[in-house]
Amino acid sequence: MTATMTQAEYWNGAVGQRWARSQGVLDAVFAPLTEALLAAADLRPGDGVLDVGCGSGATALSAAEAVGAAGRVVA
Repeated sequence: MTATMTQAEYWNGAVGQRWARSQGVLDAVFAPLTEALLAAADLRPGDGVLDVGCGSGATALSAAEAVGAAGRVVA
């Protein structure tokens, strides 16, 4: 990213396109870590989750399944 480029320009350009194309691979690579993280968090229906730096959102989606409709996930 250049000094004059905004975050929106950066991520809406070629870098963002490359990242989006590799999203599935990254999710697969990090799947074991995601599973371990969610197991350690021991999420229950009704829990709240804040996913900082959520990337493609795969972890947030898994957390949302765990906390159910009574819970809340912010990503």
